[in-house]
Amino acid sequence: MTEKMQTQQFTSAHSLYTLYETLPDETQQIFLQELLTKQAEKIAFCSAYKKAKKENDFLAEAQSNFQDLFGLLTASESASVEDMQQAVLQRAKEDFYDCS
Repeated sequence: MTEKMQTQQFTSAHSLYTLYETLPDETQQIFLQELLTKQAEKIAFCSAYKKAKKENDFLAEAQSNFQDLFGLLTASESASVEDMQQAVLQRAKEDFYDCS
């Protein structure tokens, strides 16, 4: 079934390209400009998503250096000053959202 679907996708893509080739040059250029603009937007979104995910992964990893004992944030010996600052900021952010 997957092979049939891939064949259909290839056929559709080929048909669309054949249609594109029949368009006047000016229409082809306008189409390509719009296509490239949309693709640039997708690339920018993906790039921003990957950056946010990377930062979030770092926070999750840094949080493993900390424990919450009776509401007190404590650090393991391996935590850097930057890790401690991030943990405090994350804790403040979580506490802020708890105030609903």
